[in-house]
Amino acid sequence: MSLSSLLRVLCVTALGLGTPLPLAAQAPAVRWSGLAYLDYAYTVSSPSEEIDGTSTFDYRRIYLTADADLGSGFRSRVRLEASDRAQTVQARPTPFMKDAWVEWRYTESGHRATLGLQPQPLTDLQESVWGYRDLDQTVIDRSGYRGFRDIGLRLDGPILADGTVRYAAMVGNGNRERAEDAGARGKIVYGELILDPDGPFVGAVGADYEVNDPADGARTTSLRTSAFAGVVGERFRGGLEAFYVAEETDAVLDTGTGPVGVEAPDGVGGSVHGALVVAPRTSVVARYDYIDRAAGREGAGEHYLLGAVSFRPAPPIRILPNVLVTMPEGTDATMIGRLTVYAQF
Repeated sequence: MSLSSLLRVLCVTALGLGTPLPLAAQAPAVRWSGLAYLDYAYTVSSPSEEIDGTSTFDYRRIYLTADADLGSGFRSRVRLEASDRAQTVQARPTPFMKDAWVEWRYTESGHRATLGLQPQPLTDLQESVWGYRDLDQTVIDRSGYRGFRDIGLRLDGPILADGTVRYAAMVGNGNRERAEDAGARGKIVYGELILDPDGPFVGAVGADYEVNDPADGARTTSLRTSAFAGVVGERFRGGLEAFYVAEETDAVLDTGTGPVGVEAPDGVGGSVHGALVVAPRTSVVARYDYIDRAAGREGAGEHYLLGAVSFRPAPPIRILPNVLVTMPEGTDATMIGRLTVYAQF
């Protein structure tokens, strides 16, 4: 026993605060892990001639994660992320908090509550079936309507005793990894029903509703609904996902002849993807997305294609030559060829 530990035990005992906790409970074991997405990217074509033919080596994501089992049904996670998009004014990487939560599993059947910065519910199953976050985000993340994470309180658990039907619900700030904005008076509520029966097929339906009512601005509301169906087998995995977003705002524009209400356009999107094992360590991956952030308006849609080959020379390493094609309606397409390396440690 170290001197500091001995002093803590003596002080607690001397002050009459009860029996001291065992040292193992005072200092739970922490498991460290990490991952990295490393890229070489070459721009084959784009709407800008200045960008055509450019190339770069970069890291897209680096995680450093600490997980701790706190005992009595409690566990916690703290995760830092470094990203090529988060930099100082000197263009140096700026790590930021990605996860910071405490979970309490309060029943033997699996009901649990999680408080803190964490993934929001409408992403778990979709991300798991997609399985290639090192290539790109799911279509809902790419749309930009919601963040993958939020700060709030989340509840999860089985509806049926065998766990084939589960629920997930959360109330959060709606501000992604950032703290609540000053003066913000709204929150976002998430809910999802997950179907995971015995067999290869899975599915989920969900919705979230956000109210933003700042003290010095217009009140806005947003309702997003989504549906997902997937299949996970020994050699093939794939999914079909769709979402719809309806927004309303009290904002007005002064046109000089009087105030005019602002129309908030609806948004729609969908994705279909699949991955097929063609050899013991090799898979081929294909995906198509469509996102329209102003449904019904000409030229607001975007088509997206992804193709890749995944080779795993060792369990924690994945090498993925891949091609991304983004085709906004009304402009030229952008094609990028990449070599991506996924490393887990």
